[in-house]
Amino acid sequence: MASTIAYGLTESGSNLHVNEDALYLSGRMKPELIGGREVESGKFTERTQLFLVTDGFGGPGAGDLAGRIVFQVARQNLAKIKEDPFAPFDFPKWIRELMAEADRRIGSELLSRSFGQAGCSVALLLLVDTVAYTMSLGSASVYVSRNGELHLQAAPQEDADGNPLIHLGRRPDHDVPVAQNIKKLEIEADDRFLLLTDGAYRTLAASEIKTAMTDQQAFSSSIDHLFDLAAKKDAGDNRTLLAVKVLDRYGDPAETPKISDQSVYVRTDEFDVTRLSQEHRKNVYAGPDRRAAAPEQARYRHADSRGPARQEPAESDEPVKGKSLVSTFLKSLLLGFLIGLAIMLTLWFIFLS
Repeated sequence: MASTIAYGLTESGSNLHVNEDALYLSGRMKPELIGGREVESGKFTERTQLFLVTDGFGGPGAGDLAGRIVFQVARQNLAKIKEDPFAPFDFPKWIRELMAEADRRIGSELLSRSFGQAGCSVALLLLVDTVAYTMSLGSASVYVSRNGELHLQAAPQEDADGNPLIHLGRRPDHDVPVAQNIKKLEIEADDRFLLLTDGAYRTLAASEIKTAMTDQQAFSSSIDHLFDLAAKKDAGDNRTLLAVKVLDRYGDPAETPKISDQSVYVRTDEFDVTRLSQEHRKNVYAGPDRRAAAPEQARYRHADSRGPARQEPAESDEPVKGKSLVSTFLKSLLLGFLIGLAIMLTLWFIFLS
């Protein structure tokens, strides 16, 4: 598992009175108000941690609602991630089901309210144990910083005019949107992820993002500065940043099954199964070998605080066997004498009578 801190900001631009962007921090969602700047932060240690940003479109009451629907579906789908160390987590299947259900609900619920075209783009980070899964759909992106280097983990998919080529909402039933740029990464301590909507990444240069993500000063202060920089360059559009920093990682990846088809379906050798089964029966049903345990018991039984343990000399089995034979012979001789004496007394009594 991982211990993380997350820090997110979202703000409605000067051109829009309603913020159609949103962010989700493993159970906490912003914005809560119609407009203005809002901040959310938290520390997380759960086995599964979900972080999302959405970039909605369609106007007030539509784009912001589309993002909330995605958050609701994603939270429900977290329950499908089972805590079974022998069952690999299938992220492509999980995200495909999430996208299909969110797309269906956005289309049906917004259509029922007689809205026009509406929907949203999505960028997602999911931590399961010590693995980070990322994806993007439409006008949203994910960066990761490690060892002072910045990598674009999930790039946006847009046309020449900056419109999303693929998004959630108002799509035919046979054309379910497919998540793009799916990546898997074994996390390390001090890994830093950044999720952005188009109002932020369009205005920020890669060098500016790298400086903020590799800054060793206060994490929240670096993200605040980056957000202010985006607002200064373009104050008109909605913008959202969500940064996640890995504080520590618990568990060695070698101790858990690798999440890949190559290792998950490798079966144990039949000989090993038989041998382990025999060892199990020997230990559980036959019990431990008492003679093998006797020296250890003697050593700890005589140990005290005044000196080393006193060793008792072990007795040989041969003298024990000799004593047993002599005792048996004497008992048999005595028994024969008594039986003979009883017979003679009986005969003597018969002749006298």
